[in-house]
Amino acid sequence: MGASYCEMSVSRDMPAAKLKEHFANVQDQDRYENGHSYSGGFGMADGLSIKPNEFASVAEAQKWLQANCQKWEAALAVTATDTREVLVGWKIKDPDSDAMIDKPNPNHGARLWIIGAVCSS
Repeated sequence: MGASYCEMSVSRDMPAAKLKEHFANVQDQDRYENGHSYSGGFGMADGLSIKPNEFASVAEAQKWLQANCQKWEAALAVTATDTREVLVGWKIKDPDSDAMIDKPNPNHGARLWIIGAVCSS
């Protein structure tokens, strides 16, 4: 069977114990919506392992997670700062020119939990 990489982010304001509880709820919802085997979603991960790694950017965290997450193992959570100034793929109308521009990132500078997992599919 195959696998797919899944990722999500949550505010770093959430304590680690609450993060584990939140992720368990995400897994339960995924299994409810997509089944209990080979769905390719977070429900296929073996829980959540919170790592002490802290990254200066989301991109660095994503690169580390993609290199370190393993199929059939727990999802991994690390901390990163959201340095993205715009949200790629999100457009808004510039009020001054009516042109469509990239949407500014409202979370710019925020500390986030980045969670990644390689999920069987």
